[in-house]
Amino acid sequence: MEATPPATRSGRSAIKTVLATACIAVAVLLIALAAFALDTLRRLPQPKALAPSNAPAVVLLTRGGEVFAHRGVLREPPVDVRQLPPYVPQAFVAIEDRRF
Repeated sequence: MEATPPATRSGRSAIKTVLATACIAVAVLLIALAAFALDTLRRLPQPKALAPSNAPAVVLLTRGGEVFAHRGVLREPPVDVRQLPPYVPQAFVAIEDRRF
């Protein structure tokens, strides 16, 4: 009576195991990447928050007609830089120089 050798894995079975493991690893990586992307997108500012407000502004006056409070967004016309005192543009430049 001859002894039969123990069963061994074939080369094809080992390749299937490696491919299955690689597919699972890729799936886990894609799920982690999707979770990271969704978390990052959730933290971005909403477009509505960046849009200018159309809410009306309210200016509160005293009985004498003097302004004592503002509520809401006040829209003022642009300021001409030439009308500003000389120290204002210099202050902007100094702040930018300090930051960078």
